[in-house]
Amino acid sequence: NISVSIARKISTKLELNLFLWGQEFSRNLPPTISAPSYANQKDMFRRLMFKLKYTQRSYNLEYKHALLDENLIYIDTTKNINSSIPNSNWINSLDISWLTLKGIDVKLQLNNSYQYSNSKNYDSAIYRNIFNVRNDIDLKLYRSVLVNAFLKIDIVNQHLNPIQYGFKAKRQFAKTYTVVFKAQRYLRNPTFNDLYWKELGNRNLKPEYGFVYELDVSKSYKINNKATFDFNVGTYSKMINDWIIWQPGTSSFWKPENARKVWTRGFDVSIALNGHVKRVNYKLSAFYSYVKSTYQEYGSVTDTKNLIGKQLIYVPPHQSSAMLTVNYINLTCIYSQQYTSWRFIQSDNLAFLDAFTVSSLYLGYSFGTLKNKTLVFDFQIDNVLNSKYETVVNYPEQLRTFRLGLTFKFNK
Repeated sequence: NISVSIARKISTKLELNLFLWGQEFSRNLPPTISAPSYANQKDMFRRLMFKLKYTQRSYNLEYKHALLDENLIYIDTTKNINSSIPNSNWINSLDISWLTLKGIDVKLQLNNSYQYSNSKNYDSAIYRNIFNVRNDIDLKLYRSVLVNAFLKIDIVNQHLNPIQYGFKAKRQFAKTYTVVFKAQRYLRNPTFNDLYWKELGNRNLKPEYGFVYELDVSKSYKINNKATFDFNVGTYSKMINDWIIWQPGTSSFWKPENARKVWTRGFDVSIALNGHVKRVNYKLSAFYSYVKSTYQEYGSVTDTKNLIGKQLIYVPPHQSSAMLTVNYINLTCIYSQQYTSWRFIQSDNLAFLDAFTVSSLYLGYSFGTLKNKTLVFDFQIDNVLNSKYETVVNYPEQLRTFRLGLTFKFNK
């Protein structure tokens, strides 16, 4: 992984930024329970972004141009598979924001994304042009209530998608409590693989859309000069129409389809204790979430009758985690424990995968070798307790795994 960022102040009002990212990741894929695996997957990403920002007292202009280039390669010599999925995405964006005389912040964003792929896994080269306009308004109401409202219009290959809009309100109480409420209309377009994958894609897929509601309450409490305690609880409800979901087919292959209506709701709780003792900084955090995601309508009347109220496959109702981070001068130590409950593997909810717990340990040391240069060496153990578990049926996950890492940072 290589990343470079360059910033140049051309004048007091004009700033130029250039960002470069490059990443290559290769791994051998684990076997199934019934057969060994000789497959390898390689992911290559290259990203370039150019940003020009002009600032005035009452308004800002920001232009961004980005090129995203990626290639996902899958090779399995025993099955004579050599798959390559190259994708390119050119993005142009213009953001305009200004402050009105009444203290109302108005933002307008124009965005165009041209997506292209000539993968052999598609019947032909494909492209998609997405143009969208988004307008945001931020204002402050009575008693420090911050309000944001937005309207967004998407045009995909000259086809107008349903209009998206939303509302957000934030209020602080007694200096330590914060309440945030969100409501918005949601939309997601199918991906290229969803639509065009040879023999598996579904060209008749529709964009999924629906309404999302969220409510979050957080509190920050200062215990003393050396420790603080943070607490957050949130709840949400999503009613999504034409939900895009990949389901196991009659063979071992999965295929995407639209579920007519899916209702996802739940809540999450997180706590964190931050503090320091002399030169040692620490953070102890914990998280729990409950998710109920059920079919409300499916394809046919018969399907709806059989599946209504059933939990979606591979969606665990319960998840929790705990993490302890300790920093001492240049040394960092992180230990984490994660729990995932049972998950159904059939739409009728008659079969499921067992719950599992995994833990990881991270040790990192930072060497400030020279001025403006930093060398970071890290060592990580995943699945410390060597737990045996599956996230997808018949595909066991790795046992105890060791990783060494070296990162060099240069600033000028």
